[in-house]
Amino acid sequence: MQSQSSTTLAAKVPLEKGEQVRKLIWEAGAADPTFTPSVEGEFLLIPVSAPAKLQGSPELNSLVLVRRELRTRVRRPRSVGGT
Repeated sequence: MQSQSSTTLAAKVPLEKGEQVRKLIWEAGAADPTFTPSVEGEFLLIPVSAPAKLQGSPELNSLVLVRRELRTRVRRPRSVGGT
């Protein structure tokens, strides 16, 4: 399967804070699992599907949100087997 790309909303975070912020976005339920994160220069772009959920967290409510073209996540079967 080949991944495709599409425009989506993403949080633009400095690379040194990327993993920490990525976890907070997932815990807040705001992440978009349809897309894979991407690096843009000195920043990590973290796909966001529910920006309103970022507003309740002091660590997340000041994030810079941008529209970018990101790759869609390739879905792979969890197991090999037939029916």
